[in-house]
Amino acid sequence: MDQAIARQAGFIALYEAEVDGVYAFFGRRVSSSLAEELTAETFAAAFASLDHHDPALGTYPAWLMGIALNVLRHHYRSERRRLGAVGRLRGHTGRRADVEPGLDEDAVLGRIVASDDWRGVVEGLDGLPAADRDTLLLYAVGGLSYAEIAAILDVPVGTVRSRINRARARLDLALDRTALRTAGLG
Repeated sequence: MDQAIARQAGFIALYEAEVDGVYAFFGRRVSSSLAEELTAETFAAAFASLDHHDPALGTYPAWLMGIALNVLRHHYRSERRRLGAVGRLRGHTGRRADVEPGLDEDAVLGRIVASDDWRGVVEGLDGLPAADRDTLLLYAVGGLSYAEIAAILDVPVGTVRSRINRARARLDLALDRTALRTAGLG
Protein backbone atom coordinates (compact mmCIF):
# COMPACT_ATOMS: atom_id res chain seq x y z
CA MET A 1 0.00 0.00 0.00
CA ASP A 2 2.84 2.43 0.83
CA GLN A 3 4.35 1.93 -2.64
CA ALA A 4 1.05 2.81 -4.32
CA ILE A 5 0.73 6.01 -2.26
CA ALA A 6 4.34 6.97 -3.02
CA ARG A 7 3.76 6.26 -6.72
CA GLN A 8 0.66 8.48 -6.77
CA ALA A 9 2.41 11.27 -4.88
CA GLY A 10 5.35 11.09 -7.25
CA PHE A 11 3.07 11.22 -10.26
CA ILE A 12 1.16 14.19 -8.82
CA ALA A 13 4.47 16.02 -8.36
CA LEU A 14 5.48 15.15 -11.92
CA TYR A 15 2.11 16.36 -13.21
CA GLU A 16 2.35 19.65 -11.34
CA ALA A 17 5.89 20.26 -12.57
CA GLU A 18 5.27 19.37 -16.22
CA VAL A 19 1.61 20.04 -17.10
CA ASP A 20 2.27 23.59 -18.31
CA GLY A 21 5.08 22.48 -20.61
CA VAL A 22 3.04 19.65 -22.10
CA TYR A 23 0.04 21.96 -22.57
CA ALA A 24 2.30 24.57 -24.25
CA PHE A 25 3.58 21.91 -26.64
CA PHE A 26 0.01 21.13 -27.72
CA GLY A 27 -1.16 24.74 -27.50
CA ARG A 28 1.14 25.74 -30.34
CA ARG A 29 -0.20 22.98 -32.56
CA VAL A 30 -3.96 22.77 -31.89
CA SER A 31 -6.84 24.77 -30.37
CA SER A 32 -6.76 25.41 -26.62
CA SER A 33 -9.68 23.07 -25.91
CA LEU A 34 -8.04 20.26 -27.88
CA ALA A 35 -4.71 21.03 -26.18
CA GLU A 36 -6.40 20.42 -22.83
CA GLU A 37 -7.78 17.07 -24.04
CA LEU A 38 -4.45 15.95 -25.49
CA THR A 39 -2.63 17.04 -22.33
CA ALA A 40 -5.01 14.94 -20.23
CA GLU A 41 -4.58 12.02 -22.63
CA THR A 42 -0.80 12.34 -22.35
CA PHE A 43 -0.83 12.20 -18.56
CA ALA A 44 -3.31 9.30 -18.57
CA ALA A 45 -0.98 7.37 -20.88
CA ALA A 46 2.01 8.33 -18.74
CA PHE A 47 0.33 7.12 -15.57
CA ALA A 48 -0.67 3.86 -17.24
CA SER A 49 2.91 3.22 -18.37
CA LEU A 50 4.72 4.68 -15.36
CA ASP A 51 5.98 1.26 -14.29
CA HIS A 52 7.59 0.79 -17.72
CA HIS A 53 9.62 4.03 -17.71
CA ASP A 54 13.33 3.36 -17.81
CA PRO A 55 15.20 6.30 -16.21
CA ALA A 56 18.34 5.21 -18.07
CA LEU A 57 16.64 6.25 -21.33
CA GLY A 58 15.93 9.81 -20.24
CA THR A 59 14.37 12.13 -17.74
CA TYR A 60 10.69 12.13 -16.89
CA PRO A 61 10.09 15.43 -18.76
CA ALA A 62 11.68 13.97 -21.89
CA TRP A 63 9.64 10.80 -21.47
CA LEU A 64 6.45 12.86 -21.17
CA MET A 65 7.27 14.86 -24.31
CA GLY A 66 7.78 11.60 -26.18
CA ILE A 67 4.35 10.45 -25.05
CA ALA A 68 2.91 13.86 -26.02
CA LEU A 69 4.43 13.59 -29.49
CA ASN A 70 2.89 10.14 -29.94
CA VAL A 71 -0.50 11.40 -28.71
CA LEU A 72 -0.32 14.28 -31.21
CA ARG A 73 0.64 11.96 -34.07
CA HIS A 74 -2.23 9.65 -33.18
CA HIS A 75 -4.61 12.62 -33.11
CA TYR A 76 -3.48 13.76 -36.58
CA ARG A 77 -3.82 10.25 -38.04
CA SER A 78 -7.31 9.89 -36.54
CA GLU A 79 -8.35 13.30 -37.82
CA ARG A 80 -7.13 12.49 -41.35
CA ARG A 81 -9.09 9.22 -41.32
CA ARG A 82 -12.20 10.97 -39.97
CA LEU A 83 -12.08 13.73 -42.58
CA GLY A 84 -11.54 11.20 -45.35
CA ALA A 85 -14.50 9.13 -44.14
CA VAL A 86 -16.76 12.18 -43.92
CA GLY A 87 -15.76 13.17 -47.44
CA ARG A 88 -16.50 9.68 -48.76
CA LEU A 89 -19.88 9.58 -46.99
CA ARG A 90 -20.82 12.86 -48.60
CA GLY A 91 -19.83 11.49 -51.99
CA HIS A 92 -16.90 13.86 -52.35
CA THR A 93 -13.37 13.21 -53.39
CA GLY A 94 -12.10 13.30 -49.81
CA ARG A 95 -10.01 16.39 -50.45
CA ARG A 96 -9.72 18.74 -47.53
CA ALA A 97 -11.78 21.48 -49.23
CA ASP A 98 -14.74 19.14 -49.57
CA VAL A 99 -15.15 18.70 -45.82
CA GLU A 100 -16.66 21.46 -43.75
CA PRO A 101 -15.03 21.36 -40.33
CA GLY A 102 -16.91 22.73 -37.32
CA LEU A 103 -16.20 26.28 -36.21
CA ASP A 104 -13.23 26.38 -33.90
CA GLU A 105 -13.54 29.74 -32.14
CA ASP A 106 -10.06 29.53 -30.63
CA ALA A 107 -8.49 28.93 -34.03
CA VAL A 108 -10.48 31.78 -35.60
CA LEU A 109 -9.50 34.17 -32.82
CA GLY A 110 -5.91 33.02 -33.10
CA ARG A 111 -5.88 33.78 -36.82
CA ILE A 112 -7.38 37.22 -36.27
CA VAL A 113 -4.93 38.16 -33.53
CA ALA A 114 -1.85 36.57 -35.09
CA SER A 115 0.79 38.93 -36.34
CA ASP A 116 2.33 38.66 -39.78
CA ASP A 117 5.44 37.16 -38.20
CA TRP A 118 3.39 34.39 -36.61
CA ARG A 119 1.70 33.75 -39.92
CA GLY A 120 5.13 33.22 -41.39
CA VAL A 121 6.12 30.91 -38.56
CA VAL A 122 2.93 28.89 -38.95
CA GLU A 123 3.38 28.70 -42.72
CA GLY A 124 6.99 27.72 -42.23
CA LEU A 125 6.12 25.03 -39.70
CA ASP A 126 3.38 23.67 -41.94
CA GLY A 127 5.86 23.46 -44.80
CA LEU A 128 8.42 21.47 -42.84
CA PRO A 129 8.71 17.71 -43.14
CA ALA A 130 7.03 16.13 -40.11
CA ALA A 131 10.31 14.79 -38.70
CA ASP A 132 11.97 18.24 -38.84
CA ARG A 133 8.89 19.96 -37.38
CA ASP A 134 8.57 17.48 -34.51
CA THR A 135 12.26 17.75 -33.72
CA LEU A 136 12.19 21.55 -33.72
CA LEU A 137 9.08 21.71 -31.53
CA LEU A 138 10.50 19.25 -29.01
CA TYR A 139 13.51 21.55 -28.76
CA ALA A 140 11.85 24.97 -28.89
CA VAL A 141 8.56 24.28 -27.13
CA GLY A 142 9.42 21.20 -25.12
CA GLY A 143 12.71 22.64 -23.93
CA LEU A 144 14.44 19.30 -24.38
CA SER A 145 18.13 18.81 -25.01
CA TYR A 146 19.43 17.33 -28.25
CA ALA A 147 20.26 14.10 -26.41
CA GLU A 148 16.74 13.84 -24.96
CA ILE A 149 15.19 14.44 -28.36
CA ALA A 150 17.47 11.83 -29.91
CA ALA A 151 16.34 9.30 -27.30
CA ILE A 152 12.65 10.09 -27.85
CA LEU A 153 12.88 9.88 -31.64
CA ASP A 154 15.39 7.01 -31.59
CA VAL A 155 17.84 8.83 -33.88
CA PRO A 156 21.46 9.92 -33.44
CA VAL A 157 22.15 13.33 -31.88
CA GLY A 158 23.69 14.44 -35.18
CA THR A 159 20.36 13.82 -36.90
CA VAL A 160 18.64 16.00 -34.30
CA ARG A 161 21.17 18.77 -34.94
CA SER A 162 20.73 18.63 -38.71
CA ARG A 163 16.93 18.54 -38.46
CA ILE A 164 16.90 21.60 -36.20
CA ASN A 165 19.32 23.49 -38.44
CA ARG A 166 17.31 22.60 -41.55
CA ALA A 167 14.05 23.62 -39.85
CA ARG A 168 15.53 26.94 -38.69
CA ALA A 169 16.77 27.74 -42.18
CA ARG A 170 13.35 27.02 -43.71
CA LEU A 171 11.61 29.11 -41.03
CA ASP A 172 13.98 31.99 -41.77
CA LEU A 173 12.95 31.79 -45.43
CA ALA A 174 9.26 31.69 -44.50
CA LEU A 175 9.67 34.78 -42.31
CA ASP A 176 11.51 36.59 -45.10
CA ARG A 177 8.63 35.80 -47.50
CA THR A 178 6.10 37.08 -44.96
CA ALA A 179 8.06 40.31 -44.48
CA LEU A 180 8.16 40.83 -48.25
CA ARG A 181 4.40 40.29 -48.53
CA THR A 182 3.76 42.70 -45.65
CA ALA A 183 5.89 45.33 -47.39
CA GLY A 184 3.92 44.75 -50.60
CA LEU A 185 6.92 43.26 -52.38
CA GLY A 186 5.99 39.61 -52.36
